[in-house]
Amino acid sequence: MNISEFLLISSAIVPDRNAIIFENERITFEHLQNEVNNLAKNLIDIGVTPDNRVAVMDVNCSQLTQIFFATMQIDAIYVPVNFRARAEELKQMLNASTPQILFIGSRYLKLLNDIDLGSDLRIIVTDSSEFTGLLSGDGEQTIFPEHDSEDTSVIMFTTGIRTIEYNKILENLVQHLKTW
Repeated sequence: MNISEFLLISSAIVPDRNAIIFENERITFEHLQNEVNNLAKNLIDIGVTPDNRVAVMDVNCSQLTQIFFATMQIDAIYVPVNFRARAEELKQMLNASTPQILFIGSRYLKLLNDIDLGSDLRIIVTDSSEFTGLLSGDGEQTIFPEHDSEDTSVIMFTTGIRTIEYNKILENLVQHLKTW
């Protein structure tokens, strides 16, 4: 069972219950499922395919949950990046994980000025109208993942640049969060 299916089940059983309560924001399971469906569809439309890496660098916010579930739904690989990383650490993590897209909070954009990420990396600011647009749509189309428990779903880095230098990447977090 893919972890994104837990959200699907919850949205069917208790659609009006709060899935996320963050600061002044409340998102129900049904609303979250619709946003995840829209984001998953829009990620596919912009070229994210199964096994592509989707990197995220931001503080705790509801967008992280939306991105995580959408990434799982389309069988892409979620790459959380420590928001405390320095420019050189960020560069090494992104070079090692080779994401196709980076969702980043606006407060971290200045880090990108100090590093060359290449022209292939699509950057979307999580607190922007572009991201909000990716959540838009009718939310009706659920994409059902096809990967199984042997497929990578998360690439997570341990903290610190020394770890990166020794190529200590934790792949397959808890043997794929998808099968949790």
